[in-house]
Amino acid sequence: MLARDVALHDLDGRHLAGWLELFLPPGLTSGRFGLVFLAPDRSPARAVVSGRGAVADPPFTGTGGRELAALRRALDVDLVCVLADGAAASILADIERTLRLEDDYPAQVTTALRVLKRAAGSSVWLDPPLLDLLPPLSSDALQRTFELLVPAPSALTAYVFDRGDVFASVIAVVERGDITAVTSHLGIDDALPSGSFARSWRTQVPRALALIDERYAAPSIGLFAERAAIERVLAGPGDQLTTELTAGHIIIDPAPAWLRGLLGGAQLAAAAARSLGRFVPPVARRAATAAQRRFAESGAHPFAILGFDPIALWRQLRHYYRR
Repeated sequence: MLARDVALHDLDGRHLAGWLELFLPPGLTSGRFGLVFLAPDRSPARAVVSGRGAVADPPFTGTGGRELAALRRALDVDLVCVLADGAAASILADIERTLRLEDDYPAQVTTALRVLKRAAGSSVWLDPPLLDLLPPLSSDALQRTFELLVPAPSALTAYVFDRGDVFASVIAVVERGDITAVTSHLGIDDALPSGSFARSWRTQVPRALALIDERYAAPSIGLFAERAAIERVLAGPGDQLTTELTAGHIIIDPAPAWLRGLLGGAQLAAAAARSLGRFVPPVARRAATAAQRRFAESGAHPFAILGFDPIALWRQLRHYYRR
């Protein structure tokens, strides 16, 4: 998924910070966390809380769900982690044994998460029980899914706008199943200044896509959205994305068949017709609608190889990330 020699250039630090602000769990930066280390006899040997330091005599009574929840409340933290004696060293050693030098970064992260998943409930316990939500992970399945859903060569792009400016942006070039280059709006800013783009982004999306095609690769997936709309999707009900697409606060263009199948072809078509319809020939619109219908009738799911639905997983995680 990520080439070893991926080229990073023209990255806007403000935009990177914008992505972190958007997608980190609400309140995470100000959240409080507690760690409890157990002795060999399963009694608490040491406890620390972020911002407070060591805690004497933590009210630890066990590793069951109710006991952990009570411990988290007593420590007044948002997340509590209990580690068995020697658990940290054992987990790190297990990760080192299973890592391979040829693994790319996504594969390394996948390996670490699998080790943590195996340790959950035997040597490490969390409340909220976030490790319980980790699905079966395979770097091979991730790679195959990425190659299936993202054509190569192509470009992936995403923009978020806020207060008359570009709040976050990314352009990634995909070749031979790997991301080989990553840049931001700075890569096309000389031809399409960010302020001008942000003030009338709905009508200038085709111009941005044309520049990305000219300088990097033909876009295969493009997301353009208002910051407030993204925040409403992340914190709102499951159908909030459909609402924002219908209202034109989010535009997905291009949108491949598998994405139209997930999000609903009718909503995407309505949004595209409202903002970009004059740029899309009627024949192409009819072909896209027919492809969407065939995709839905086939019963195929784009995440079948992956083994889990990341969208459903995100909805589960939102329960713990409410403001």
